[in-house]
Amino acid sequence: MIECCPQVPEGKVVVLSFRFIDLESDNLCRYDYVDVYSGHVSGQRLGRFCGTFRPGALVSTGNKMLIQMVSDANTAGRDQYCGGRLDKPSGSFKTPNWPEKDYPAGVTCSWHIVAPKNQKFPTTTVPPTTTIPAATTRPIPLKYSVALCQQKCKRSGTVESNYCTSDFVITGTVITAVVRGGSMYATISIINVYKEGNLAIQQAGKTMSTKIIILCKKCPFIRRGLNYIFMGSADEDGKGKIAPHHFVMAFKAKNQRALNVLKTKRC
Repeated sequence: MIECCPQVPEGKVVVLSFRFIDLESDNLCRYDYVDVYSGHVSGQRLGRFCGTFRPGALVSTGNKMLIQMVSDANTAGRDQYCGGRLDKPSGSFKTPNWPEKDYPAGVTCSWHIVAPKNQKFPTTTVPPTTTIPAATTRPIPLKYSVALCQQKCKRSGTVESNYCTSDFVITGTVITAVVRGGSMYATISIINVYKEGNLAIQQAGKTMSTKIIILCKKCPFIRRGLNYIFMGSADEDGKGKIAPHHFVMAFKAKNQRALNVLKTKRC
């Protein structure tokens, strides 16, 4: 059994959202399951989950929550989701089960490692061995290069082929667009959110908006007052960024159906 006990300051509550779940399926969740409690094990149980059903957000009644994962020795489900986002100055991750057991079948590890602002990671090559030696990589200052904006500005792929590789996918109207230092800073009035990712979205009543940076002011070229499909990445502060390789195109009503289908797609 694995336990996790998130705690927030007094007066606050814990909100838990599942990014992915794939455990052994059973109508009563008797074998592999996740229990979520408000407070501790003797507190209110907010739910028990198994299979591939992903519940909505769970909210504790106080400032503590208990999450328990129980698994038998069977491998009917994937049981482990390997991957996530690492954005602290230091940390570590390891291969599931190794060296006690073999790598789980059907598990793919995908880690999104984010360096502090204005820093980047140097390229690290791992020698082809059966074990990976321990290594420490420190972030180094990011040096600006104009090479990014010297690339040929040409959209590649389709809405479908770019969906899963994008951190966020939205449709919206360009409200403001200001050029500063070779980049364009735009405010977008959101029409619809199909994939939020880490994008910071402001909401006032029924109106949603966000701010994005077009890293190269003319690639892609956008105009104020027009509607677009934006697919891009978001930094640790939630600010959307669009580079030349990201997918942006004019939004038309006929695109709505394809985007709605993609919204239900598991990436």
